[in-house]
Amino acid sequence: MFGQTLLALTGGTRKIPEARALFDRSLNIAPNDLGVISQKAETFLAEGDVDAAWKVLSGVSIPPTEFGFGTIIETLVFQRRYKEAEEMITTAINDTSLPPFLHSIALSGLARLRLALGDRAGAQQLFAQAEAGLTTLRANGENNPFLLDNLILVEAFLGHRDKVNELAQEAMEKVRNDLWARPGQEEGIARALVVLGDLDRAFPMLEHVLSVPYAFALTPALMRIEPDWDCVRNDPRFQKLVGTK
Repeated sequence: MFGQTLLALTGGTRKIPEARALFDRSLNIAPNDLGVISQKAETFLAEGDVDAAWKVLSGVSIPPTEFGFGTIIETLVFQRRYKEAEEMITTAINDTSLPPFLHSIALSGLARLRLALGDRAGAQQLFAQAEAGLTTLRANGENNPFLLDNLILVEAFLGHRDKVNELAQEAMEKVRNDLWARPGQEEGIARALVVLGDLDRAFPMLEHVLSVPYAFALTPALMRIEPDWDCVRNDPRFQKLVGTK
């Protein structure tokens, strides 16, 4: 928890070297702290250095219930090692002890990997399962702060534009007076809009979130390596945002 809070604060203001220095000091005290290890890797990803991030994570075993499991998956994805990431997520999904929220997130992650591997039909089935799981959890009062973010993105991949707009409005209302959390919500919505092809709405949001501090702030260097942006990588507006134009 300390590692996540520290990266949220220092990474949120994009003071990446400062964050990593603090993680190194923490690892001198507790070298096997999985949370700190994964968050140190995140600092390299924020700088666009996938190889350095993988060097930190290589050989480290993190259970799917820990934050760092997602860091390993995203680093594999950034390296385009989709099959390895798929195998890890499939193993997690088959673990009957995995909490329902994480199970739904894993289904969504597996669906995105299937898309990357060209299996659109299989991906849509998995997105539908993830949607059902997240919707049920929401109806039952699940209070995980990331549930709505993930549901918005799943609805986008399913092509449910009206549902995305409805949930996005609800999500923004929840953080209306929270200047620290609001940009992160905008980022999530912008990602969904990119999936839907609504780029005229997405790019102004992305331009704004890149200009302000917020928890786990997006960086241009990260956008340059994330496969999420492959579909707009040749758009001059994207190239301007990430500094490749």
